[in-house]
Amino acid sequence: MKHEEPDPGLTEVVRRMRELPSEARPPFDWLEFQARTRSGRGAAFRLDWRHVTAAACVALTIGALAVWSRFLTPGVAPADAEMMVQADLPPAIESLREPAIVRVDTELAITDLEDSIALIDELLTVERAASAQPARVTALQRERTRMVDSLVQVRYADTLASELN
Repeated sequence: MKHEEPDPGLTEVVRRMRELPSEARPPFDWLEFQARTRSGRGAAFRLDWRHVTAAACVALTIGALAVWSRFLTPGVAPADAEMMVQADLPPAIESLREPAIVRVDTELAITDLEDSIALIDELLTVERAASAQPARVTALQRERTRMVDSLVQVRYADTLASELN
């Protein structure tokens, strides 16, 4: 077997490593570390079943409110709006029509009409971007005009009622 000359760079690294100071003693050992983490500040942050239960209840409440608010949102849901674009417009538009006689606060009617107008504006934008059939765009424009007229009438009635009070 042939004897090789040591690499001068490696010899320098070995020499420098030997010159390093010896390892310093740690301030405390493993048992002391465990004792310190069990007492003092570590005990204040310990979780028990009450904390986990409270967090789970908060998460469930937030989830239930999110689902509940999804069904209580006035107007048409986005998935329904997409189905309306794909369906024939006259039946879809009929589903947006409000009843002829309604006895509710005018603010609710105004908000509902504004939401319906915004939905039709979205549908018009989608139809125009998709190079829709002119009959579909015309039907949407007619329905939007009818809803804007209704909104004007409701706002006028609201103004008259507020002047009387």
